[in-house]
Amino acid sequence: MDKPKRRGSRFTRWIARRLMSRSAAQALRIFAQTAARVPAYRQILDRARVDPRQIRRLADLTRVPVTSKLSLFATYPLSQLCLDGKLTDAVGVYTSSGFSGTYSFGAETYEDEARTRANIDRMFDLYFDARRRQMLVINALPAGVQTPSRLATVVNTSTRADAVLAMIDKMGAEFQQILIIAEHPFLKHVVERGIDSGLDWKKHVVHLVTGAEVMPEHCRIYLGDLLGHDPENPDMGQILVSLGISEVALSLGQETHATRAIRRTALEDATVHHTLFGDAPFLPSFVHFDPRQFYIENDKRSDGRPRVLITTLDPKRKIPLVRYTTDDWARVYTWEEVGALLRSIGREDLTPPHPLPCIAIWGRGESVRVGDVDVYPEHVKRAMYSEPAIAGLLTGDFQMRGEGDRLVARFQRNERPAASDHLDERLTALLKQHLNVQVDVTVEAFAEFRRDAAPSFEHKRRYIEHRPPRES
Repeated sequence: MDKPKRRGSRFTRWIARRLMSRSAAQALRIFAQTAARVPAYRQILDRARVDPRQIRRLADLTRVPVTSKLSLFATYPLSQLCLDGKLTDAVGVYTSSGFSGTYSFGAETYEDEARTRANIDRMFDLYFDARRRQMLVINALPAGVQTPSRLATVVNTSTRADAVLAMIDKMGAEFQQILIIAEHPFLKHVVERGIDSGLDWKKHVVHLVTGAEVMPEHCRIYLGDLLGHDPENPDMGQILVSLGISEVALSLGQETHATRAIRRTALEDATVHHTLFGDAPFLPSFVHFDPRQFYIENDKRSDGRPRVLITTLDPKRKIPLVRYTTDDWARVYTWEEVGALLRSIGREDLTPPHPLPCIAIWGRGESVRVGDVDVYPEHVKRAMYSEPAIAGLLTGDFQMRGEGDRLVARFQRNERPAASDHLDERLTALLKQHLNVQVDVTVEAFAEFRRDAAPSFEHKRRYIEHRPPRES
């Protein structure tokens, strides 16, 4: 679908500008509606001494307070964040993971639910040709996240690998393609467990959709090889990133063939990486988003890194968000910006054909200091997945800390019946090669790794180990 006759034509540029102009105009209308109809938001504006009648132009929007999980969901009753202060007409409420210690929420009316289903079906058809090719969708997302569809048969398993594999065993042959939606550590677990149980993945056309934490490109390569994917023939299986933020949308943005090609090229081409993503130490998730659904601005975090502010544009949305930030390290690009940056290095061939803006998300951006080097969890994940023989012996879960000039890292061994002779030494050598720092590695048994909780894929992983300071 991403093979255009012309890239960057005058007409395409006009469409891109028109979409962004309409997005900005709708953001102003949503602000006015939210100020008039959402009780909590009126209080926020009053405290900031912002008169909504004076917010008339796009430049005025910068005077509007930034909102966040803490300023909204941790401060006000949920009903006070809803249009007209009414929650009881919602037919569904969903929650974030609570990873930060504070929960955020989304709410849907019956009409919202119907629009969500229509959007999901649109994506299923766009990416997987679901109107013509019968598809089994296995939703293995945690926390009760639903993916309703009228184009596909949907099975909700949560993070139960045995249930996922049972569905494929009993139903897979009845469908032309299978889609598994889950976070990438769980997808790794499911694919490997399927192989160990004798499942021949390559008998099926299997797609994976993931989001949440940033997936290393080497993980896509690793899983794609196990599933028999061919990057040049996505109809026979592909792995897509879809960025979901519970309180914002099931899918804020999605990869396309074009954004995947840019990310794959940036993995090996330092010039492409630096031109698009600056001095960022690892590749972000890089996706398109629809400016008819979201108006997204660039802003800065307290540490100087970029972040984005999101305004939802559906006037019927139950909990509207205006200039909302998750405070993730992120940046938004117009379609024209992406094209200009790629032209500046002679790689206009990578310019996306569709005139949609892009967003890059690096996540929290936490790291540990080792000597004079910042080591990120993403560095460790990239190293681990670069060696399939080692990646296949680990769950992908680890914890790390810096101790002077050494990185100390604990890894979780998976339960696969495979030889693991000298795994600590092999992993140490691999990390030294990729990270260029001294490393102390231990590999712990699956059940022993998380001593404070039962092994589970229900929760996001904390890769950085925070130890209390020693008493003097």
